[in-house]
Amino acid sequence: MAPPRADSGLPFDAPISQWRHIGSVDSAAECEHIRVKLENDSAAETKAEIKAWHAKYDDQHAARVLHALGVEKTAKAVQCIASDDPRLKGK
Repeated sequence: MAPPRADSGLPFDAPISQWRHIGSVDSAAECEHIRVKLENDSAAETKAEIKAWHAKYDDQHAARVLHALGVEKTAKAVQCIASDDPRLKGK
């Protein structure tokens, strides 16, 4: 599960019942593996965008860095949640 996107109108720290379902897997271990890979890949992408921005300081590269930072923040917040987790029901 991933927190709401910035353009959804929901706060980033919204209850899990309002988060986005981004996929299903067969085990907690598989989910954790995918979650860690997502986090690492987004951090690497942010690092690459910052490096590119340092090579050419312009608005386009700055915007790409800001986008990558947002993606990385979301990736770090992704959680593996069991399909029967009571927090999914909301209030």
